Amino acid sequence: MLLGRASAEESSEVIMRDLSGHCIQWVAPAPILAAFTSLMDLNLSDNELPSLACLAPLSALHTLRLPANHLTTLGTLPRGAFPALEHLDLAFNQLKNDPVGLHGLAALPHLRHLDLSGHLYPCLQPELPDATSFQ
Repeated sequence: MLLGRASAEESSEVIMRDLSGHCIQWVAPAPILAAFTSLMDLNLSDNELPSLACLAPLSALHTLRLPANHLTTLGTLPRGAFPALEHLDLAFNQLKNDPVGLHGLAALPHLRHLDLSGHLYPCLQPELPDATSFQ
């Protein structure tokens, strides 16, 4: 289970976590994730996560790395999700054309870098509204 092993005291002190390559398929429930109030950098590369929305309770994240997971759609992000997120790496998943999910990403207030490389549908990025703010 992602991040579920830290105690309540420890969870608020975690700033960065590299959990790449652990075959993670699911994450801890939202109340547990929400306790990671200082987690700013999370690397979940090369796992088996099916959803971006399940990580939304991690409100302090600035950098989220999710390349090579099992993401096929972005889905609808909860209102207020990822308020501090600046860098999002979704490379080498199997994302399909997902206008709702792309509009959700465009609504992230601080997102400046979005990596969608290695997808079957290279036309994803031009569909982002106001894509001029992305690198």
